[in-house]
Amino acid sequence: VVFDIDGTLTTKDAEIFEDAIADFFEPIYDKEVVPEERASAVEITQLRHAQGYPLVYLTGRPYALTRITREWLTTQGFAPGNLHVTDESEQVLPTESGVGIFKRDYLKSLTAKGFILEAAYGNAETDIFAYANANVSPARTFIAGVHGGKKGTQAVGEGYEKHLVAAKKEAAARQPFTR
Repeated sequence: VVFDIDGTLTTKDAEIFEDAIADFFEPIYDKEVVPEERASAVEITQLRHAQGYPLVYLTGRPYALTRITREWLTTQGFAPGNLHVTDESEQVLPTESGVGIFKRDYLKSLTAKGFILEAAYGNAETDIFAYANANVSPARTFIAGVHGGKKGTQAVGEGYEKHLVAAKKEAAARQPFTR
């Protein structure tokens, strides 16, 4: 199961940059910034993990933000998973040719290794593009916020409370790399 982070697990796309600026300028910027997670975002990751799905946190965040991203995921209680960030500045651009291609290519590399992309969570049109082009079914593409429902994706609204109820009824994972 794939999760975007900014705007998907958090309430806004730009919160990470406020956090990074606060972290970088900590000696002179006496303000702690902790990105706010969407309602039930932690719980949906924990449920998918408990169902036996390997989790991937796939983000357009640059490599330099790896440490604070890992810390945020851990301190907020998100389920364990692999974090994949960009390693080239062009991949950060919020366009199909930037982050869209970066995410698509990474997901295709996973399927080439035998992983099955059971579900994908995002919030942006670039997520919809990447997931569709990595052959994730729109019926299993869950989009938070204003783009939910576009191109046949499943709208989850502003939080995951209702989606969590439905997801609890789903069967456990049948991945080739799990029990």
